[in-house]
Amino acid sequence: MSSDVEAGDFGPQIDVKVPSTFNGWMALIGKTLAPAEELSPFKLGQISQLIQDVHKDTGLMLAPYFTMGQVAFLIAFVLYLTTAIVAIVLDFGAASDGCADEHWVWLFVLLSTAIPTGLGFVMGLVKTGLNILDLKKRIGWEVPAICLSFPAPVLSVVLGILGIVLWANMDSGCDGTYSSTYGLLYTVFKVQVLVMGISAIFGTLTCIAQGSIFLASLNPSDPDLDQLKADLKQAESNRDAARGAYEKGAEQIVSRLKKELAAAEKERDTLKKKVKPDPEDPDAVKLPASFSEFSEMAVKTLAPMEEISPFKLGQIQILISDIHAGAGEAVAPYFALGMVFFLMSFAAYFVLAIISLAADFAAMDCPCATESAVWLYVLLVVVIPTSLGFVLGLIRAALALADLKGRFGWEVPSVFLTLPGPLLYIGLGIWGWFLWLQMSGDCAASYQSDFGLLLTIFHLQVVIMTVAAVFGIITCVAQASVLISELTGKKAEDKE
Repeated sequence: MSSDVEAGDFGPQIDVKVPSTFNGWMALIGKTLAPAEELSPFKLGQISQLIQDVHKDTGLMLAPYFTMGQVAFLIAFVLYLTTAIVAIVLDFGAASDGCADEHWVWLFVLLSTAIPTGLGFVMGLVKTGLNILDLKKRIGWEVPAICLSFPAPVLSVVLGILGIVLWANMDSGCDGTYSSTYGLLYTVFKVQVLVMGISAIFGTLTCIAQGSIFLASLNPSDPDLDQLKADLKQAESNRDAARGAYEKGAEQIVSRLKKELAAAEKERDTLKKKVKPDPEDPDAVKLPASFSEFSEMAVKTLAPMEEISPFKLGQIQILISDIHAGAGEAVAPYFALGMVFFLMSFAAYFVLAIISLAADFAAMDCPCATESAVWLYVLLVVVIPTSLGFVLGLIRAALALADLKGRFGWEVPSVFLTLPGPLLYIGLGIWGWFLWLQMSGDCAASYQSDFGLLLTIFHLQVVIMTVAAVFGIITCVAQASVLISELTGKKAEDKE
């Protein structure tokens, strides 16, 4: 019997295929970001996928540049969407301004923010549902890609033309009013007109290319060639079936031998203990043998403490380990150092925030508190995220003790426990920016002179909530993509 069979290793191991080249990794990242890109008007992922469908090698070669473009456009889209929402809230008076009867700037910004994002979300759900249904395998037919890509360019063309008409017909009086009174809203309006125009051009080119491929696929083919392809496909199917039966039989034999080996080694260890008791506890905790193992243990140990912090580096490292164990172990030292640094920084910030709340307690009743509730905002940002992190930490600990995976073969997906944090950070971030931007100069000077520490903590909290929301959303999107991939892969295995 071979000595390289490990005791307690029952059944065959499932090997996860990971890219072996940099271009392959970029292509995988591009496919992972594709669902999140549905909300953005720039669909670089669709263009990259189209190039790969036409010529696979060219698509892999260009994948790194498209992936970097996807990341850049997604970050820019998050910043643009946040700025647009802030502009809609701050410049709400533009909806009832005298110029609104002829130039619907506020209404255009609202429609250009809500409709494309909502359409992208709906189309993302439709594409996910079609992937789960797998119509190609079930009924031999699938919805053409052009039918799913066509609505977005049409919407962009309509909004682009409407924006250009509004901009071109803007008289000098209303232009001066919007520029001086509603500067942020007017700037977002101009950016949206340009974005809709560019998005319409790229979307139309993509639809034309996809339509050409679709029409080419409808052309009748050679019957003899079809018969040869069918025979080849049948031969390959028979070969795969024979290989599967062979591998299944071999795996069953190996699994049985492993079980017999494990039972024999367990019996041998029991007899050894009866002959000569082991002075050491066999269940003692094994110390890590390398710096990488120590770092990975430190990440797992600090992960529960990190729940009260807005920066969840431990979740990102665990997500990387779930995708590829080797990569997760390689980056564990850097994440461990980052977690220690952020936890120390969070502890210092938390202490300073509590000190500012106590020392500047008078700011709660100051004249500017009605206009800009800085003291109340600092209190809520200190209390609510920390309490939410503590509660989620208790829930994670309870789920770990319940061991749903081992008992029922099912566990709560990580995205459901990660999503509440980013949603809270988005709400607090938008509210913080609203308080910051609408604060008058007199109140800002009053806070700076009388409650300087409180104002500094307030500014720091607004920035922290914004950054935490962006990273939290990216983590949730990645976890959701992994979850969808696992569900799709599981259904494919069940069918086979």
